[in-house]
Amino acid sequence: MEIGLRPGQSSAPFGLVAPPPPSVREAWISPWLDPWFDAYFEATGQEYDDPVGLKRSYIRTIPTLAPLAVPPGTFEHWNVFLTDVDKAGTLGWIADGGLLSQIQARVSEARQA
Repeated sequence: MEIGLRPGQSSAPFGLVAPPPPSVREAWISPWLDPWFDAYFEATGQEYDDPVGLKRSYIRTIPTLAPLAVPPGTFEHWNVFLTDVDKAGTLGWIADGGLLSQIQARVSEARQA
């Protein structure tokens, strides 16, 4: 059943949302150490002398999926998509080598089209 709406349009009480496609991006993970600093103070009676350094030592970056940062359908989008497929293979997100090659070939064909 087609309702005649395009992404971003609405017809009360319904609406459609079409977010950008995902892209492999980098997320920064930082721990919440405040309870540890409180416990340290209670145990020693002193403030921890380098809280910023300790927090920085636990920051990690991880690969994740996030919204695409370039307009979909552009050559730049297809270049990012090809790079993301390669990254997904490297990260083990696509473990089957045959499937990975098929995806790479199809995305390359789509970019050329």
